[in-house]
Amino acid sequence: MMMRYKKAYFLFLIVLLFTISAGASLSLLNKSHDLLLWNERASGRALVQLVILQQSYLSIMMQYQRGDEVADELLTYYDLTWSAYDVLLKGSKNAYFMSDGWRASKLNNYFTRFKMTDPTKVKLSGELLTVALHNTREAHNYIVELLNFEFQGYSQETHQHDFELVRVNKIMIMGLFGLTFSGTIFLLIIIRERRQMTYLAYHDPLTRLANRSALKEKITALQKKKTSFCALLIDIDRFKAINDSYGHDIGDKLLIRLTEKMTLVCSESDFIARLGGDEFTIICQSKSVVEAMALSLLSITDNVIDIDGKSCDVGMSIGISFSRTKHFAWVDILKEADDAMYQAKEKGGGKYQTYDPAVVTKKIL
Repeated sequence: MMMRYKKAYFLFLIVLLFTISAGASLSLLNKSHDLLLWNERASGRALVQLVILQQSYLSIMMQYQRGDEVADELLTYYDLTWSAYDVLLKGSKNAYFMSDGWRASKLNNYFTRFKMTDPTKVKLSGELLTVALHNTREAHNYIVELLNFEFQGYSQETHQHDFELVRVNKIMIMGLFGLTFSGTIFLLIIIRERRQMTYLAYHDPLTRLANRSALKEKITALQKKKTSFCALLIDIDRFKAINDSYGHDIGDKLLIRLTEKMTLVCSESDFIARLGGDEFTIICQSKSVVEAMALSLLSITDNVIDIDGKSCDVGMSIGISFSRTKHFAWVDILKEADDAMYQAKEKGGGKYQTYDPAVVTKKIL
């Protein structure tokens, strides 16, 4: 009960940390975004981008004038420069240089001239190309002037905003770390719980052997592949007396000990499962060794088994059945193995018996 309480409390703390970290990170991310937008308008980042692109466009125009094959590059850099103009004019409404109307008007005028030399609409050659080069140089010089003007006007504000951005980012890193840490722990818990649920769905919690569901899937798969196999159904003789005399704790430890010994007898290709109580089933795909396996299993209980100082005198009754085409359901072969096991019990136990459909037996209660 205490473990469940601690686990629930731990999960609560992880969820709380995740929620706080997510909320703080989102808030700081929005603030960081606002600071970045201010820098984009006021520090001249868009101007820098336009200067670089326009310089590249100017260089390609000069190559084009010399006759170099750069028509594709000319179109590409025209589009990039056009986009940079558009971004600067639309996204810099609060920029320092926009406070003087004539500066913005002059920039718009250069943009208008630039659009008049669109290589997709006009053929740049001769005098038109010369004019376009002249206008581009003038525009480039003016934008450099704007860039210097912008940096001078907002140098102090930019410094303050950058300082705040660094501070916010440091705090945000801590928030993201908390988010990542709690999210990872939470994900690991979910994966662990899911694996545990999947494991328990196909395994016996006491012996860690496969359970009835896993046995059903195993037999069904073999039947679909039409693979021949045999089933050994094992019942522990006098196990009820052990539980009645020493208690279920000793009985459980005895089952675990027997499981370990049975596992040693089986090969890697054999499939062993606990049906429940003191009944086990082994699926063996080699009919030639099944009787030798049964003898080895019976030898496990030849001697009295000591469990915590308690002498446990038990035996095994084993029923063996072989897969046949008449088995329509997966349990049919187990029913036959069960009948054979009760035949062994009727003979005094401590034996194995193969299924004989001609023999009619009465099950021992």
